[in-house]
Amino acid sequence: MRVIPSWVPRIDRIEKSGEGSIRLWVEAAGAEESELLVEGAETLSAPIRWNTLDALTVAGEESGWFKVEVPTASAPRYFRARIP
Repeated sequence: MRVIPSWVPRIDRIEKSGEGSIRLWVEAAGAEESELLVEGAETLSAPIRWNTLDALTVAGEESGWFKVEVPTASAPRYFRARIP
């Protein structure tokens, strides 16, 4: 069985956040808001081109949870979160 460490960021859920944005709920134990990167891709066909999303609002919620607002105008179809 493969166990993923708790410090590896994971997107727990995605929801529509009113007009013009998407909300991602990211779990990343021990991370700071400034460390969290969210990347997007238009397709998952090789080669995958992940691009860091710049126009984000990242807010720390409870310990280890982050709320990330992504404008829908620039929102790709696929997301991933990571800590460099």
